[in-house]
Amino acid sequence: MSWNGIAQNLAVETSQLIGVYKGSDNIGEFHRSIMNLKKPIEGPAPSKPSKTIAVKPVEPPVTITPEIKPTGLVTPKILEFEAPVDPNEQATRYQLYLQELGILKQENERLNKELLSRDANISMLETVLASVKREKEKYENSYYVYMDKLDKVRTALEKNTPARAIIEWIENGGEE
Repeated sequence: MSWNGIAQNLAVETSQLIGVYKGSDNIGEFHRSIMNLKKPIEGPAPSKPSKTIAVKPVEPPVTITPEIKPTGLVTPKILEFEAPVDPNEQATRYQLYLQELGILKQENERLNKELLSRDANISMLETVLASVKREKEKYENSYYVYMDKLDKVRTALEKNTPARAIIEWIENGGEE
């Protein structure tokens, strides 16, 4: 049952509403049972009220005197300003702020230059690292070539190949 269905049946006692709801097999039967429980309005139907306008007497305005203050209202606080500041002191502070700003700008420029220098160093180191990596790969490749040749020499020695033939093979670049 929806809240709207319950709200329309608030004229019926709660216990009767629940009993009818439990005893109904469908929503139509429930509505018919509720209608039977609601008390019919006795007497003639109420007529529309007449359209006469009643004039209210004008009430005198309420004046608030200092003795009569409504409770719960907050009175605004009057802002009190600090003592006037000496213009010479303001000028001195302004000059100090300008000096500090100049110092901060110089520090900012120095740090930017330092960052650019570090970036340049990083780029140079990355270039050197790439070069070293290529050289390492070259040496690794030659290492594997020599290891392969040594394995072939060992295999040839195990097969009792004459040493002169092995030396000639090496002198020719180890090509088969």
